[in-house]
Amino acid sequence: MKEVLNIARKCRSCLKAKCQQACPLSQNIPLITKLINNNDIVEAYNILSMHNPFGYVTSILCNHEKQCAGNCLFKEVDFYHIENKLSTLYFSQTITYPSTLEDKKIAIIGGGIAGLTLAHSLLKQGIKPTIYEKNQLGGVIISAIPEFRFDKTLFKQHIKEIEKRANVIYQEVTLENLNVLNNYEHVIFTTGAEIENRALSSNNVLQGIEVLKSINNNACTLTNKKLAVIGLGNTACDVARSLARLHNDVKIIYRRDVASSPATLKELSALKEENIAIKEAMEKLC
Repeated sequence: MKEVLNIARKCRSCLKAKCQQACPLSQNIPLITKLINNNDIVEAYNILSMHNPFGYVTSILCNHEKQCAGNCLFKEVDFYHIENKLSTLYFSQTITYPSTLEDKKIAIIGGGIAGLTLAHSLLKQGIKPTIYEKNQLGGVIISAIPEFRFDKTLFKQHIKEIEKRANVIYQEVTLENLNVLNNYEHVIFTTGAEIENRALSSNNVLQGIEVLKSINNNACTLTNKKLAVIGLGNTACDVARSLARLHNDVKIIYRRDVASSPATLKELSALKEENIAIKEAMEKLC
């Protein structure tokens, strides 16, 4: 916790928390760091987890460079380290829910991180939700994000605890079977926004998320090939790095310059370390 205390101390003289304004969840960063400075670590964690029980995930996967860290007045307070340390510490020690749960007929459609966050919050209040998920709980974090990006052990443990207590139905909800929701008082859709760009259509063109899923399931047949990855967001970086690990000759093709890309500096640095070339300023891709 020494690292957490050192980071929290840097926030003491901040008069305008632009980090909080830039956080998608509007985490009360000033209050959390103040509690840490007062050595009230438990309450700091309670405030943190109130908005986000999966801080040990978002502290790694969120784009901090353009959000909290990128808007820090001092340009040196990395709040995501606090988020990671507090969440990892407390969830690795205990993930607890009330022993008695009340079924209030609440259905959650989608078992990704949004649906799991809602399920976690309801369970904490003693309410048993029903989760409808067509594949597996955890969404793309479990099915697609590479292991080298994120240690999923604690996330999987947390999912198991939710799965034990919630009513999980592995079934896709569509317009054809909406009647399965007739008996619920409340229905919340948390299906995410997994939309891929399918502008290029060919037998030799694959979709990034599908490639990552196949690699994650040890079902990818792409080895010892010459491959191009189009795009330069974090997903494209994940695809390129994953394919390179399968002994492919991989190059990234991007229509703008690298500085304009949505990829984080951390991901770009990883590409450089792993000798993955980037062909930039390709205005037209054929």
